[in-house]
Amino acid sequence: MNSAKLIPCMAALNTFRTDGEDFGEQILSKVVKAGRRTYFLDVRATRANDYFLTITESRKKTAPDGTVSYDRHKIFLYKEEFTTFYKSYTKRNKNKKHPKVLVLMGLPGSYVIATENSYVGSLVKLAGGENVYQNTDQEFLTVNTEDMKKKEPDIIVRAAHALPDQVTKMFNEDFETNDIWKHFDAVKNKRVYDLTYEYFGMSANFKYKKALSELEKDF
Repeated sequence: MNSAKLIPCMAALNTFRTDGEDFGEQILSKVVKAGRRTYFLDVRATRANDYFLTITESRKKTAPDGTVSYDRHKIFLYKEEFTTFYKSYTKRNKNKKHPKVLVLMGLPGSYVIATENSYVGSLVKLAGGENVYQNTDQEFLTVNTEDMKKKEPDIIVRAAHALPDQVTKMFNEDFETNDIWKHFDAVKNKRVYDLTYEYFGMSANFKYKKALSELEKDF
């Protein structure tokens, strides 16, 4: 299983820039912007030459008077922490059934399919779901509902890239007015779930454990 997108450190390692053969305190560094948030990712070395990752999240806030401020939070991630969690989670879920899952990623007025190559898709896979859109190198696809129906997912999960209240309203209206949705087994069986905006998004974030816990309950 490709766990590269499960947490920011894994998602970023493939695109870090290395400055020569520098193996000092700071090894690699990258800045990732995601909407109003900016992530500063730094790989550093301990005295024993083991690597760990520091992630600093900076969120821009604008007050009613126009004053701009930033909330900053920093966490440290070690390889052992993720490995321990990963082994425990997969062991706990290894005997579960693997439902077929359709993952929708929405913006107000439109939505796309999130494949297993996307961050949300990788979480669905780790949680034991089988993404109905595989065998592609794309993270997101534009597909019509007729093609989705042919996949006949057991579960439909809906995530928001931004403006979650508007996206949820859009999804609800589309599922109510577009006649084809009522023919999906997932809709008939009431297995359509709106994912928590803070845990799921287009990019990896710090809350992968809470995201997986939510999917574990849905699956």
